Amino acid sequence: MGGPWTGPHDLWITAASVLARVLRNGSLKSILAPMRSEQARPINALVTETLKRRDVLERLVTACGPWGCDAEAHAAELRLLMAHEALFGRGLHQPALRRRASHAALAEAVDRLRRWQADAVKASRARAREGRTDATGAAEGVGGAVGSAAAAAAAAGAGAAREEEEEEEEELHGGLSKRLPRYARVNTLKATAEEVAASLCAEGWRQLDPPAGLGAAAGRRAIPARPPPAGCFWLDPHVPALLVLPPLTELHQHALVASHALILQETHKAHLASPYLQDKASCLAPAALQPRAGEAVIDCCAAPGNKTTQLAALSGGGGLVIACERDARRAGVLRRRAADAAGASVRVVQTDFMAVDPRAPPYADVTAVQLDPTCSGSGMVERASYQLGGAEEEEGGAGGGGAKLHAIAATQLELLTHALSFPAARVVVYSTCSIHPIENELVVAAALRAPSVRAAGWRLAPALPAWPCRGLPLVEGAEMLLRAGPEVQTNGFFVARFERGEASGGREGRARGGKRRRGGPGCEHKVCGREAGGR
Repeated sequence: MGGPWTGPHDLWITAASVLARVLRNGSLKSILAPMRSEQARPINALVTETLKRRDVLERLVTACGPWGCDAEAHAAELRLLMAHEALFGRGLHQPALRRRASHAALAEAVDRLRRWQADAVKASRARAREGRTDATGAAEGVGGAVGSAAAAAAAAGAGAAREEEEEEEEELHGGLSKRLPRYARVNTLKATAEEVAASLCAEGWRQLDPPAGLGAAAGRRAIPARPPPAGCFWLDPHVPALLVLPPLTELHQHALVASHALILQETHKAHLASPYLQDKASCLAPAALQPRAGEAVIDCCAAPGNKTTQLAALSGGGGLVIACERDARRAGVLRRRAADAAGASVRVVQTDFMAVDPRAPPYADVTAVQLDPTCSGSGMVERASYQLGGAEEEEGGAGGGGAKLHAIAATQLELLTHALSFPAARVVVYSTCSIHPIENELVVAAALRAPSVRAAGWRLAPALPAWPCRGLPLVEGAEMLLRAGPEVQTNGFFVARFERGEASGGREGRARGGKRRRGGPGCEHKVCGREAGGR
């Protein structure tokens, strides 16, 4: 491991000793005080994050028992630390843990948890093939006592060793993006979906009805299990005016694109050289916001502008979408795209969203808020990091999911809390293209605990209730959240919809007299086989 540690496993062995003392009512600060700072910092992060999630981790440890090394020093604490690495940290196949531990309890914990992960992933894939996506089933075969939170987290991408699954890794990172459908959003400010479909059919395309697929249930629309065949397309059953075409369909030079009737998206990933059509995953957030005709909407982190123009189209062009972007170059791109696709329906403001005063005009009249902040991008299937732990590897840190992810999540929480402070807002949608719970469910949970958010009466509401794959049960109301990923024919993505409680709903309900939309009825928890992300 290098640095302050003499052996590859010293961090966890030392952290286990510290954790044991803390659990005996010791002071973490006092225990770490005599240590060198380069040792104390990672131990502090690892122990603190393990304690925060102790309930889930203990359920997982219990499910993986009975254990055989109880006589070893700090065996119980090492199991908690390894459970944290499996679910929230860098994973059990990081370089240090690939080396066999001489400490028997540590070696046993790594082996047991790896087997549990592998079983959970296999069970998840089997359920996906059978069209079953419920989280209760995720615990089957891996010990129901683990609880749905830990089971879902493992099924959502804890992953298996790269060297043990080279064939699967190649399939995921090399071929998966080539097998996802091509999605093309019709810009209904320029043409109707029916007009675009008729135009394609006149060129020789064949329109099909969406076939039955995964996740069909009461109140849920099935996700087609495979893309359309060559020369065919259908209208998406979840997102309005979204065409689903065969993989790798080339439309960049098409007249419909040139006229902005179909929206192209320049990739924000540096390793991709060419533009691609807007993915379905990135269309889910505006569809979940459901802007009303004529209302004022703010897109808080708007570039490159695909969600911005979709919001304008969904609101019928009669309202105003304020698009905030702090970077001058990206704001220029956004301004050009918005002008081409939405005209006067979008007003681009070059500013940092955190500098926006929600009570000053024109923001005081905003009633719908779209927040898609910077994230790890781990849900993009083109990235080799489409697995839990991928982003943390870049940081090289240990414990707590990586310093980089923690910094991203802290910024996301700050932005979300600010988004929930608009006095007239009736609805806020938060989304990321990350698969990591720390950027998704855990940010939502932290926001809901904030005193200002609670005082304003915000609560979770169903995001696209007809979508079959729901959030990981790491927050109360996880069934309201939405996840997407390759198992449902998209890039990875996460969406949360917030609404105000009826009794405390801001100025909008009084000033406009509008009837506040109530969240749909709760539904049984469902989750994709992997986590999600995708901008």
